Amino acid sequence: MLKEIFEVITSIQQTTGLEIDIFTPAGEQLLSTHDQKDLYQFDMSLERLRNFEGIALDKAFNITYFLIAIDTKEYIGVITGANKVSKNYAYMVSKLLESQAQNGKKELNKQDFFKELLSNKLESYQIQSYKETYNLKDRAYYVINILAASKDIKLILEYLQEILQEPDVIAPMQGGNIAVLKTCDEEDDYQSAGEFAHMVCDNIEQELSKTVHIGVGGIAKDFNDLPLMYSHSLLSLRLGRLIDERVKVFSYKDYLLIKLLEELPKEKVKKYLEMSLDKTGFSVLKNRELMDTAEQFLNNSLNISETARVMYMHRNTLIYRLDKIEKMMRLNLRKFSDAMVFRTLNILFKLLKGDSK
Repeated sequence: MLKEIFEVITSIQQTTGLEIDIFTPAGEQLLSTHDQKDLYQFDMSLERLRNFEGIALDKAFNITYFLIAIDTKEYIGVITGANKVSKNYAYMVSKLLESQAQNGKKELNKQDFFKELLSNKLESYQIQSYKETYNLKDRAYYVINILAASKDIKLILEYLQEILQEPDVIAPMQGGNIAVLKTCDEEDDYQSAGEFAHMVCDNIEQELSKTVHIGVGGIAKDFNDLPLMYSHSLLSLRLGRLIDERVKVFSYKDYLLIKLLEELPKEKVKKYLEMSLDKTGFSVLKNRELMDTAEQFLNNSLNISETARVMYMHRNTLIYRLDKIEKMMRLNLRKFSDAMVFRTLNILFKLLKGDSK
């Protein structure tokens, strides 16, 4: 690899006249385009260089330091000049060297490219290179992630390959996750990523008799959006299962509040719960029957008739349970404001409980 790097920096020197040196983090010179001694005193570390976002000017010696990442190793490059032009050259040289190292590696196949892309492991220039290699065009995708039991992965992958087609993407990820990118446009059959996810979930359950959970990231407008949307799908899946495992499809937009609450210090969450609930109130949050009833009531827009129908429950039984919750927690779930307080307390309780596992 050093031979290839030397060829690159020599070519740059011949074209631009810039002298280039490559050092180890310890300051040992590995490569150089010149044989002049004492041009400058090497005085840089990886930590300091990262603080300058990978490029640092040293006007005292009229040089520019820059960071080079090749495989799992890092090096420090030095070029002559300490101004805006040299800074731009430093960026160019580092990317050329990293690109050369990447080209020396085994090319990713198409599926592995998407796996690396979704895991946010590729630089923009690498993404562009693979787009050209596989003739991929920027397009909008619905981004979802399917979580399945390991024994069901093969069967589910075969099913997905039957219902999806190019340029849709199916990428098996780690931990029983399957990333699915479904192209979407004005003529698409689905109104949203959530609608597509529900279709996939229902079909897997009905046709394969398998249970899955699906996180919905949303719509990625182009390839650069894909890593973020996929991370959203993983986040919604994690938080959704923590809050209610009975739900099968979790949409990121529905869990923004939960994400904000999750970032609160655990001690503050615990203190707030203790201020808001007494022993009887906590017992409601631990009562599966009452909590199932309350969640269904909230999910059905505080509609007693609809909740009773969905739960196959007599209307009077539902009213009795709501009255019991009100008596024990001093929250009337028929009132929107009290219902929101109840849901927030329940989320905080589950977040705290999940964190203590």
